[in-house]
Amino acid sequence: MEHMTVSRKLIAERSGVSLRTVTRVLQGDNLVAEGTRQRVLGVVEELGYTRNKLAGNLSRNKNSNFVVVLVPDMSNYYYLEIFNHLTKFFEKSDYIVSVCRINEGNLFKTFDIMLENRVSVIINLGFFPINEEYLKKINSAHIKIIHPGVGVDPVPVRINYMGAMDEAFRTFVSRGMKSIKFVCGGGKKFLEDGRLQSFLQLMDKYGLEKDENSIIWGNYPETNAMETGAEAVRRIYEKCEPDAIFFLADAMAFGGMQVLTEMGKTIGKDVSVVGFDNTQMSKFCVPPLSTIDSSTETEIERYIAYILDKNCNNDIIESKFIKRASSV
Repeated sequence: MEHMTVSRKLIAERSGVSLRTVTRVLQGDNLVAEGTRQRVLGVVEELGYTRNKLAGNLSRNKNSNFVVVLVPDMSNYYYLEIFNHLTKFFEKSDYIVSVCRINEGNLFKTFDIMLENRVSVIINLGFFPINEEYLKKINSAHIKIIHPGVGVDPVPVRINYMGAMDEAFRTFVSRGMKSIKFVCGGGKKFLEDGRLQSFLQLMDKYGLEKDENSIIWGNYPETNAMETGAEAVRRIYEKCEPDAIFFLADAMAFGGMQVLTEMGKTIGKDVSVVGFDNTQMSKFCVPPLSTIDSSTETEIERYIAYILDKNCNNDIIESKFIKRASSV
């Protein structure tokens, strides 16, 4: 068949109806006579026409149906699990979920693309705040944004790590452990993070010595999570033999555990390891990783409630210590 552009005008001509009637049929208008509707749909199928929903939305001054998740590190399973949860929920709806990796170099170019394509929702999981100029543009385009980094966050996610981390600390102290490290992996901007703050407070509570080597910094997310964790462990063992190591994320712990194994350390015996996020992979690594679970599902439920204009529960999320073989 000779290639041709299929338009609503062509469908109207082949069906013997008006262009308006074709539009009503394609939009699911139940007031169109059944015989007319079937005739139009028959021509649509014959010609292989697919409705351009994006064009239709923009013509009615509506945004596209894309939810875009911005992440700083595609190797971090935490972000992939958020993407997976969102995709599972929205596969039965009219939204399409996509993921973009952002960094300081491509941040504004990425926002320009999203603005030009009038995405519906932006979920910013990166560590880069959106400046006032771009936030104004996003709001003017009627794009919903979660975690803008400036102004008021419509979905504040507040997590209490203290109780879960205290449980882990009690276990370690009861076994005579004194040298406990925290692999942050990122820069000093993470110092206000609830995980680090809880760690420092618990070190004081249990009378454990803190020094400049208690927290291991790095350049995450410029370096991916697993490489960050691996490098941090090498640096730790250049100075001491720790009893236990907390990692900012499970993915960092995976990299660190690989290096510990290469060093001949028995994880859970020679050194205890604890991650954060309770990702699916934490159950299946060797040995299974102890982790602090802050309920990714609850976080996703709040995102979805906001996207669908439903009431959003903003109560504090209480973490749980999931004890597995890496810290027995």
